Amino acid sequence: MIYPTAEFSWLIVAAFLAFIIQPGVAMVESGLSRSKNAADMMIRVYTNFGIIIILFWFLGFSVLFGRDITGLFGIPDIGASALTQGHVSRFDAVLFQTMLCAAAIASFFGALAERTKFSVFCLCSVCMSLVIYPIVGHWVWGTGGWLAALGFHDFAGGAVLHVLSGTAAFIGCKMVGPRIGKYNLDGIVNAIRGHNLAVSIQGLFLLWLGWLGVACGSFVLRHAEVSLGFVLQNLQLAVAASIVTTLLVTWGRYGKPDVSMIINGGIAGIAAVSSGCDVISPAGAVCIGVLTGIVIVFSIEFVDKKMRADDPTGAISTHGICGALGCVLTGVFSLQNGLAAGSSMLIMTQIMGIVSIVVCVAVLCAVMFYGIDKVTGLRVSQVEELAGLDFWEHGLAEVYSQGAPVLDPLADTALPDDRVPTLQGMKLGRKSEENSAVSVEEAVMVEHRPAQLKAGHKLTQITIITSELRFEALKNALEKIGITGMTVTRVLGFGIQKGHVDMYRGAQVKSRLLPKVKVELIVSAISPQVIVNVAKKILYTGRYGDGKVFIYDVENVVKIRTSEEGYDALQDYTI
Repeated sequence: MIYPTAEFSWLIVAAFLAFIIQPGVAMVESGLSRSKNAADMMIRVYTNFGIIIILFWFLGFSVLFGRDITGLFGIPDIGASALTQGHVSRFDAVLFQTMLCAAAIASFFGALAERTKFSVFCLCSVCMSLVIYPIVGHWVWGTGGWLAALGFHDFAGGAVLHVLSGTAAFIGCKMVGPRIGKYNLDGIVNAIRGHNLAVSIQGLFLLWLGWLGVACGSFVLRHAEVSLGFVLQNLQLAVAASIVTTLLVTWGRYGKPDVSMIINGGIAGIAAVSSGCDVISPAGAVCIGVLTGIVIVFSIEFVDKKMRADDPTGAISTHGICGALGCVLTGVFSLQNGLAAGSSMLIMTQIMGIVSIVVCVAVLCAVMFYGIDKVTGLRVSQVEELAGLDFWEHGLAEVYSQGAPVLDPLADTALPDDRVPTLQGMKLGRKSEENSAVSVEEAVMVEHRPAQLKAGHKLTQITIITSELRFEALKNALEKIGITGMTVTRVLGFGIQKGHVDMYRGAQVKSRLLPKVKVELIVSAISPQVIVNVAKKILYTGRYGDGKVFIYDVENVVKIRTSEEGYDALQDYTI
């Protein structure tokens, strides 16, 4: 029987922690997507994890850690049957390194969300786990890798994982193109909100915990000269500093903290500190976190508005730009051979290494996406994109409805005004207005009948539409004047103000359909004017959104229990 050493056991535990990165990535990317694509993002991470596990064991690990060929890649060895990683057995090494490979590949999926075919992600997983990730990993971590020989420092994947992922995300975004409605012809950027940022925040916590596992495993593999607690403390400080800085920057820049950017700020802190968390001081880790928290905000805006790369999850900025920043700052704050130690050698090596990795990954990914485009195509059709990939790619239309009416598939899609005419008449189960068999006047017939009177009492329906925040005060006031029944409905709508404008990830988003409450009353004994006066007294603020009161004649009312009608149907006593 083979008894594992403490190092082997610790590496296996670190692999289990790193496994948590996968559900973390899935939750972050799903929450930052729209609800009609939420399950699609989850299943992509899940199924491609399975593909990566098999292929990285089959060939990818040996390309990364096999016997070196000219410093570029290792000799392939099917199943890694004869390989080890230093002093660690191949079983432990393959297990841990597979988690890192999967994290790198899954992290760029979100950049291509909501418009890319499911098959594209499967083929990307094949190419990246067999070729792209192992080659870059060999340069930095493999025995004989040319960047490793130059002294390039990447302790926990700042370059190999994050810069690779961010570069792949950028190339993918440019080749796939933006989502429908993201950019207007006049250059205006339309913000498209994620459907569940609470889920994304939970995913961030899992990512954070998982990356502590990556740091633990890297501590075993890299023979760090400091304590494990020192490494983990630096990681924690940098992530925390990045989160707080992003919070303050967005709060000051947009008037409110931007939740989605704060999520990106946490992940950016992980990416930035991963390269040097074993060689920087705690103060250096805080500095890296603060700089990252500033850069992530302006980087997301720059990528979205100036580079016009539609990245729903911010992978380009979070992993690519901030990962590269962290690698360079390792050369600044390293206590061994950085500027903090009086040497400029490391920072030059770090810059050269980052440029080399970006160029290599960009070229290989461009070839990969070009080939996939020729084989299967990259994008789904316009109809499929508008209706949502949950339905078209996986047949999951009713998963979210739970028996409720299915909403218009175009309802949560930001469409520029110049695109709207081209979407009418599409085969989405609608009839375009010009193909209508009857006119609007014929289709919507309005007939007015006088209200039924009894004993001088007129039947009147009063409908009040106002803010949800003022409903309780309105209900209590109506009860005090004798109203004994009402129907209350939560509704969405807008008035002459056309909703309001919010900021989301640095771009304006118009919330045209605002949540309101609709209160419906049928009265006879109480004068409608009394109710109107109460409503005006309770709801008035003098600002947009106070609400409106609609008054209608009612032909008749029938009480089912007693068959009473009209005025009598509204009178009753407690049973």
